[in-house]
Order: sequence, then structure tokens, then C-alpha cells
Amino acid sequence: MLPIKRIMAAVDLSEYSEATLAYATYLKDRLQTGLFVVNIINERDVEAVSMVAQFASNISVEKYISEQKAYRMEFIKQILKKVGCAEEGVDISIAVGTPFSKILEFINEKNIDLVIVGAKGRSNIATIFLGSTSERIAKRSPIPVLVVREKIAFKEV
Repeated sequence: MLPIKRIMAAVDLSEYSEATLAYATYLKDRLQTGLFVVNIINERDVEAVSMVAQFASNISVEKYISEQKAYRMEFIKQILKKVGCAEEGVDISIAVGTPFSKILEFINEKNIDLVIVGAKGRSNIATIFLGSTSERIAKRSPIPVLVVREKIAFKEV
């Protein structure tokens, strides 16, 4: 077994995020590794805001991204605290892009050894043709992927 020195938890702030971060925290503590938590603001949402901003002077893409980053950072910190994750050794990043491709970029940039994602999939026609983000990551990741199917944090026995 290769040494796992750096774990990445990719969360979308869905109902799977708490369990994803609970597993990441558990493995971080047991393996004594660093933890990189990432959340991606979907570029499709940014493009939609950009289109609306053309017709509304009180809306800007920069403000939207700034507010989203602040909200998401606080949300992630609250979940980490709830699952008992110490801040030491944890790096959180909020980025803009296509979620699965940005996550794959981070895997390489941050020298990640294991990625943990929630199993949440979109429940629309796009999923049928494209697959969920977690499915795309699992298919294309150069490293092991742990897909969390639980919606609530597990309890250690």
C-alpha cells in the first residue's frame, strides 16, 4: 500500500458533505495526513449571473463570487467543526470552474494521494448523458477515489 500523505475532500455543500468531511477527518486523524478541502463554484452559475448582470446594475459577477466564497468557506468550517476536525493541517479552497475538471486539476497541483467525494448526482437529463461529478472523477482520477454514499456522518464504534 502506498503511503497516503495528502487527502482531498471535494464537497458541494449538499446533504453528502457532512459524511464526506467526517470520513476525511477520520482518515486524516488515523493516517496523520494533511487534508485539503475543495468546493467549486460552477462556472455555469457564474455565466448565468453574468447574463443577468447585463440587465441589472446592482448585480455583478465579482460580488457574486466574493459572496459565494465567503458563504461556502464559513459553511465548510462549520461542518468541519461539527465532525470534530481540528484546523491544524487543513487547507480549504473555493474555486470557480467545471467541478470535475477543477477537482482533477487540484489532485495534480496539490499532490493528493486520496480523494473523497459525495455520491450526490444531479437528478436531471444531464446526468444520463454526462454522469455525475463523482462518477466522472472516479473514472478519470489518477489516484484512488472514495465515494461516500451516506448522507449523514458515520458514527465510530
